[in-house]
Amino acid sequence: MYLCKLFLLLSVAVSVYGVFSEVNLVNNGYEGIVVAINPSIPEDASLVDNIKTLLNEASPILWSATKNRAYFGEVTILVPSTWTGSYTQATHGQVYNKADIIVADPNPQYMDTPYTIQYQQCGDPGEYIHLTPNFLSQAGYEQNYGNKGKALVHEWAHLRWGVYDEYASEGYAPFYYSNRGGGQPYMEATRCPLALGGVTRYPNPANGNQLEHCTSDPNNNFLPLEGCLFFPFSELGQPDDLSASLLSHQFVDQVVDFCHNDTNDPTNLHNKEAPNEHNRLCDQRSVWEIMMASRDFNAVNHPNPTLENILPTINVRQQPTNRYVLVLDTSGSMSGSNYEYMMQAATDFIMTYIPKGAEAGIVEFSYTATTLSQLVSIENKADREYLASRLPGQPDGSTCIGCGILNGIEVLSNQGRDPAGGQLIVLTDGEENYSPYVNDVRDNAIEAHVVVDSIFFGASGNGALQQLTEDTKGTMYYNDVTDITGLKETFKQLAESSDGNLYTNTYQVYGNTYSLNRHDDAHGRFSIDSTIGKNTVFSFSWSSIDVPPSFQLTSPDGEIYCMITTDTNLMTTTFKFLTATVKAGKWRYSIETSSHSQTVSVMVTSMASSEDTEPIIAESGISSTDISAGGQALVVYAKVMQGYEPIIGATVDARITSTEGRVKTLRLEDTGSAPDVRALDGIYSKYFTKFTDAGRYSVQITVTGEGDGRTVLSRKRKRSAAAYNPGYAQPDGTVVPNPNGLTDPNLHKSEGTNVNEIEAFSRVVSPGGFSYNPPPGSNFDHFPPSKVIDLKATQLDALQPNKGIVLTFTAPGDDYDSGRASKYEIRYLYESASDLVTSFQSGYEVKTIDVIEGDLTNPGAADSIEGFVINIQNIPNEDMVIVGFAMRATDTSGNTADVSNVAMMNLFL
Repeated sequence: MYLCKLFLLLSVAVSVYGVFSEVNLVNNGYEGIVVAINPSIPEDASLVDNIKTLLNEASPILWSATKNRAYFGEVTILVPSTWTGSYTQATHGQVYNKADIIVADPNPQYMDTPYTIQYQQCGDPGEYIHLTPNFLSQAGYEQNYGNKGKALVHEWAHLRWGVYDEYASEGYAPFYYSNRGGGQPYMEATRCPLALGGVTRYPNPANGNQLEHCTSDPNNNFLPLEGCLFFPFSELGQPDDLSASLLSHQFVDQVVDFCHNDTNDPTNLHNKEAPNEHNRLCDQRSVWEIMMASRDFNAVNHPNPTLENILPTINVRQQPTNRYVLVLDTSGSMSGSNYEYMMQAATDFIMTYIPKGAEAGIVEFSYTATTLSQLVSIENKADREYLASRLPGQPDGSTCIGCGILNGIEVLSNQGRDPAGGQLIVLTDGEENYSPYVNDVRDNAIEAHVVVDSIFFGASGNGALQQLTEDTKGTMYYNDVTDITGLKETFKQLAESSDGNLYTNTYQVYGNTYSLNRHDDAHGRFSIDSTIGKNTVFSFSWSSIDVPPSFQLTSPDGEIYCMITTDTNLMTTTFKFLTATVKAGKWRYSIETSSHSQTVSVMVTSMASSEDTEPIIAESGISSTDISAGGQALVVYAKVMQGYEPIIGATVDARITSTEGRVKTLRLEDTGSAPDVRALDGIYSKYFTKFTDAGRYSVQITVTGEGDGRTVLSRKRKRSAAAYNPGYAQPDGTVVPNPNGLTDPNLHKSEGTNVNEIEAFSRVVSPGGFSYNPPPGSNFDHFPPSKVIDLKATQLDALQPNKGIVLTFTAPGDDYDSGRASKYEIRYLYESASDLVTSFQSGYEVKTIDVIEGDLTNPGAADSIEGFVINIQNIPNEDMVIVGFAMRATDTSGNTADVSNVAMMNLFL
């Protein structure tokens, strides 16, 4: 017998009866760019003017840098819905969460430095550019980053073309030895191009940071002392024809272009030797080569030097209210548990997940469609209860999905409103047998600029609806008919606010489903962290209406809440804490069935505890929604942050379920090995290749931190950001330092600082689903090992060269980053080491006899750290030589990986 609090009045019962405005380059002008202001920014009309000034300044710079190929054509500045000025509401799907450029408070990792979130491979677009109000409105930042328009073009290159920094961003060597031109190697600063002149100086801390000539450090491979800086010459000291590179030193006055591969212009030629992030991730190709291979310029948008107006057309719009229309399938095929689960999930969507202030309506469809509710503004509990009362009755009849879509558009258009940007949430078992069909109404949805999200409930598919979802920039979800938890999670995901306000969203903390026999029980636990706890909802649902289970919930301090329901019409029990923030810590629950077997689901959601504390958030994504090419893998991503700061050391698992119910679990990693491009940045990723069935797959991601010291908030790394200007050198070598400081205060922090331990937490998110349609004859192993992107080479002992060379990298797998490869092939060159990328076989091969430690024929398991010690042959007769290494793995089926990054090193003899 337990003493417990009964939640009879606060339980919610369900009677079983009862755009992203994609950016395109059109006629040399970018259209659809969205610059969105975060809702935390106070209303300030001058901020809007400063954004316009920056765009007008940057557009001609972009036009020049692309050689008359691209400018900022049409831009929307999106102000928060809380601003009270006279603004026209955005109507074409422009929302904060899918903006190209955000204006928000500083990220503590970057402060006011412009930067871009990038987490995909070279050539793939980034997520967004982050600018701050200070950067836009205050003078003095030109001293740090140069012309603000050039700084924006630097970031646009990251965002649009997926290129990376060519200067020594954090974690990359600021100096290296070059053998370009032959002869004895000489020291160079990491930059592009080499023709960018300057001097090196050391701010000696023992002498009040007085600038001194740099000296070499034997403990650093005879490179300059740590802290030595490169000061570019002023314009008087630079070559007259110097113009690059905006991805390297955009603050230099002469720099207006990108490095290229045109040997007719050697001054601005790409520097393949520089140990920067761009060379590591982009196979030493120039920024210009990557740009020209992009969809913007590959055989399209040729130079148009006669174009005169290259300034953007800028519209100011206000963040729209979230508008949802539930378009629910009530045809006969949805009878039984399909209908019951749909009702449970839809009720939770209305009663719990829709953000306050949003609008929602309901449409049902079978052989025809019926509007059950026009849009209702959700302001209080009564609004939610009214809308829930309008949910559909028992299913019957044929299926006309097109009818439902047309009615949904009509709901968004009611009373003359523009439907653009509204969200249709179409839930169906996929089958349609009554016209108009989805393809018949496709143009209507496209022309209305609505977003169509699709929830496929069950095994049947509908390719037309999936394609419409993609065409309208919606999200596709697949839910198994037995998984009520997954269906509820889908609705929760779709209800997230798009305005960037972290404090109005509902976050899923936990979810689980149990199949229980009669007189059976189940127990579980989960963590509520202190960044959430407001409006917390513990929801239990079950399958059999005859004899419901009993539930018990125990708080971290031992307080017990219980519910024993006797009304057989109720299939959902919800414990709601609406007036207080629940206790942070470990919560426990128990479930007991009586005389009937049950499928029982548990789901826990909560909101931010206070606007004084940024909540821990998890976001997710997948690389494609359609896997149909042989050898194509899916990449699953998750971003784990508190505010803008990355959380590292979390456990991130993706649960991937096929149409036939087969489940695979994938552990996502943040190690800097493919597909993860940067270690310890809070972006976790993994390849998925274990496709078991043709059809649709669902993806659910669970993120946990155990609060044991291994999960921390990190401020270590700063990447894809505008380069900082330390100062200039006069032609005579005199240095004029930047009065704001010689170094960016966020750069080159030691590895052991700026981390804070994170308490125990958990989050559940979903990026949607994907379909797998393999080509004929693809039932053999066609997945190669992944490309190694973190190969490093160092001399074991610079004073004793015969001890060998150390090579380290993260082991690839048999299928991308899963399993174990069969063998490694390692090659090296002394001159033109970059040739290893395009002509790998031209390098000297490391043979078994050359290996001191390691085994070329026995690779480690995927994601393990490999370490080889080797000797090399044919060494030139010099005191020091530069050698580059590259490698690739092969699996047991003979599939060979792409050639790795080229690791350069100085070999002292």
